[in-house]
Formats: sequence, C-alpha cells, structure tokens
Amino acid sequence: MKMEEMEKRLNEKMTETLEQRLEILPFAEKEILTEDLICFQTENGVLFYYACCKPRKLFTNVNGDPTYADLSLLDGVFDCSFKGINGNFAFFSSVRGKMIEFFIASLENDQIIFEKINQEKTSNISLLENQPFFCVELSKAWSIYRFEEKLSEKDGEMFNISEVNHLRKFDCCVHREIMYLFRENDSAVVEKVNEKVIRVESPLIDSASYFIPQYSDFIYILNSGTNLLLILNTSNLTFSKFLYESPRDCDAHSIVGVYNGILTMRFQPLSPSRPLLMTTQLPENCWN
Repeated sequence: MKMEEMEKRLNEKMTETLEQRLEILPFAEKEILTEDLICFQTENGVLFYYACCKPRKLFTNVNGDPTYADLSLLDGVFDCSFKGINGNFAFFSSVRGKMIEFFIASLENDQIIFEKINQEKTSNISLLENQPFFCVELSKAWSIYRFEEKLSEKDGEMFNISEVNHLRKFDCCVHREIMYLFRENDSAVVEKVNEKVIRVESPLIDSASYFIPQYSDFIYILNSGTNLLLILNTSNLTFSKFLYESPRDCDAHSIVGVYNGILTMRFQPLSPSRPLLMTTQLPENCWN
C-alpha cells in the first residue's frame, strides 16, 4: 500500500482527536542481521541479540566484538522466551513440567550475567504479554508480581478490575504501578477507571504490540499492519501519532528499544532476505 493511500485511510478512520495530518518518521538502516535473531535494548542502551531456538545464544557487542552468555541453565529446556526488559535487565521464562522458571540477564563488567531468579507452578499464574510480570486472577482484582517475587512470600500489587466490562477484550499492560487496558474503538477514549487502572480506547490499535519501558513516561504502541506508531504520554494521558515507512516486503515489525531519543525497530522481510534493524530520531516530546 502506498504511503499516500495509507495516510488517507488512517485519517478517514481517526476520530476528531486524531484527524490531523500525520508526520512520517524517516528510518535509516542500522544493521542487517546475519540470522533470525530477537533483538532488545535495555535502559542503558545495551543492544542484545537472542536466538531462542537451539542452539540458543544470547550475546551483545562489547568494543566491537561479540560477548556471549553462558546459557547452560537452559540445558534440557524445550523453550525459553524473551519476556521484556525492566531497567538494565532482560527477562525470560521457560516451562519445565508443571513449573514455569524465570531468568534474568544483564551486562556487567563487559560480561553477560544470566541467572535463574524464580519459579512458580504454571497452574497458579498467568503471564502478562511481553512484560516481566505474572498475575494471579481473582474474582474482582488482579494481583501482579514481578518475575523475581514469590507468591509464598508476599502479596502482589492489587488492581481492582470489578468495574471493567469485557476485560478479556483488552490488552493489559502495567507501567509504574498503573494498569493500562487497551482496546480498539472508533472513538478515542482515555479514562481513569480508578486510581490504579486506566482504560485506553483508540482507532487502529487492534493487534498492536506494546513497548513499555518503566524508566520512561511513554508507552509505545505499534500497529505494523498500518505502519502506525502511537505514543502515549502517561504524565498527561495524551497521544502523539506517526506514520513510518518500512522496507519493501517486510511483513513483521517490532520495537527493539528507545535510547536517548533514538527508536530502534526490527523489520522482517519475506524470505530469503535477512532481517534488519533501523533507527529514527523521535521528537523531543516523545521520549525521556
């Protein structure tokens, strides 16, 4: 779809608060990946590369050379999934039998430290999507825990969801001890359900992905099907909206990280082309 046609379609669907002409973010190529790797960036700007299929590997570049993590803790594990970042740490989860195990990785003294931090019974919890939190669902509340917190040792952060109708239709994200519930709607709505729960409805966020850095005031919402980036400023609950151009024939886009205002994204072209990383400078009012 041409950018002119895409912009026309978006502007036709946006409500009055979203109807202005959208700025297009220009991207520049950063790196062509030699293989199909998951990429993510921590708060301090460290860019990690992860191959989740065997033979697994987790590495970053230090002074231009790759530094690899010791992943022997994952021996015998069928799958280990990247589950998001928090500060300078990356988090992973893996199911082993009836237990789910949680792992953490960080770069310290030019070495990647990879450790197991917790485990819980799979029957007791559910995981938040692409965030290092797990949840115990109660009848009128959700109790949220960080991966490193044990059910048996403390209560989680409680969120009252009794006033939310059709909860399963929302995407749930936790940012700075506030739960955000996202859902597509023809009308844009940002509403405080209570002091700890905020409902956000907007056009064109169905099947969106979310990048939720706890160190930032901003939540980044990516609709790769329409090349649309929405940025929610949580300090004043306002949106900024941008279109972006992707490389030709790329069917999957994801946010890698935001560091010093530079947004890095991963684009997955159709085979046999290789995935690539690209960057753009965000406006000053869209990062901190």
